[in-house]
Amino acid sequence: MSLTEDTISAIAPSAPWIRLEAATASCPWARADATEPAMVIRESFAPLASRAKSLVNELERRCAALRTAEIDGRWRLLYVLRLGKKAGAFLALVGGAPDASPMLSGAATAATWGLHADLRDFYAIHNGFGPFADGKWGVESVLPSDALELLPAIVGWQNDPARTPIVDPSAFLAFMVDGVGHRRGHYRQHGGAPYTKAMDWDRETREVGTAGATLAVIGRELVRVLRAD
Repeated sequence: MSLTEDTISAIAPSAPWIRLEAATASCPWARADATEPAMVIRESFAPLASRAKSLVNELERRCAALRTAEIDGRWRLLYVLRLGKKAGAFLALVGGAPDASPMLSGAATAATWGLHADLRDFYAIHNGFGPFADGKWGVESVLPSDALELLPAIVGWQNDPARTPIVDPSAFLAFMVDGVGHRRGHYRQHGGAPYTKAMDWDRETREVGTAGATLAVIGRELVRVLRAD
């Protein structure tokens, strides 16, 4: 399958997607010289180049086209990406507008959460990034700041036969959810400050484990999606 406008329309969320060269000045990515997607990606992600290297490299290498649209009053950037190793397979990912002052939801704020510095840096590129359809961010997306999820159930247990809960439901703030309900996010124990690294929460075992640096976790999960056959 070659990349045509019909191909882009078939895989993209429903919206009036246009080339960056045709966008109005209010669009964050409007530019007259947007013929090379890799160049636009390299410039946009420059502040994260060293901390999200694998993701930036995959986006540069796989991006066949960029389009933009204003959806519900918010600008979005569409990435049309070559998927896996199979020739002619494409995937559409969407990036939200850059946001230098991202706001948390009322629930997260009430639970006294703030934004991790790495996540704030990512939102300065895209506040929300990943699969997107029908106005909703899909699984494996980096959720936008106002949609970060507080875990709806107890997430940690003491290692004893009674399985006594040791954290409250607001102790885990998720920024990614996978297809079976596992979460990637930030975690704090006994009301203390969040751990420096991002954590994984396993839906089946309800156990929290160390995942890695926030941007490395984001890159790992999105690169895995792009490399899937």
